[in-house]
Amino acid sequence: MWRASLLALLAGCAPKVPPVPGPLDALGRRPPAAVRIVERRPERPDNGDRIVEAAEHYLHHPTRGFREDCSGFVMAVLDRAGMPLSGNTASIYAWAEQRGVIHHRKHPEPGDLVFFDDTYDRNHNGRTDDPLSHIAVVLEVAPDGTILMAHNGTSKGRTTLRMNLEMPHTRTATDGRVVNDWLRALRESDPKGTDYLAGELWKAFATMPP
Repeated sequence: MWRASLLALLAGCAPKVPPVPGPLDALGRRPPAAVRIVERRPERPDNGDRIVEAAEHYLHHPTRGFREDCSGFVMAVLDRAGMPLSGNTASIYAWAEQRGVIHHRKHPEPGDLVFFDDTYDRNHNGRTDDPLSHIAVVLEVAPDGTILMAHNGTSKGRTTLRMNLEMPHTRTATDGRVVNDWLRALRESDPKGTDYLAGELWKAFATMPP
């Protein structure tokens, strides 16, 4: 029922700007791979603070010299934080996986990278089989588990995105707060059961090593 009333536009990592089911914000997915879960948080003195500062800076300043898409934003952030890393969402995920810093805790650390699957139909086959199509950066985590992230790759440009993995299928909490933003654009060709909320499309986090 909500589909008929929600109108927004999504662009960036997707090739065209499609209609969305609500106040939108992003994309995500690529070939699945065995993920190594990190049991303990790696030591990383000031990494998180530096990454958050850089992400907040680029929410208000242009990322000159970097692509204006989701992975280009993350590359700019890491470069400003003194941790240059180039590539796309899939290659950054592979890099993090190789170093054993991928994790699936519901409450990440500020400065963690966030990966999403199936945020748009990248291969245009009408199925939800598009892994690692979006990436973002964690800014903060609220006591209720709502994660605030910074990202690029939408019609709104560089902006923030909310996600709550304690209630991934919920758009708004009982008090009216938005806990999961829309992350996939609504299309008439979407197969039955397609997910649209950030919490539903989340794949993993990665903590940058020291």
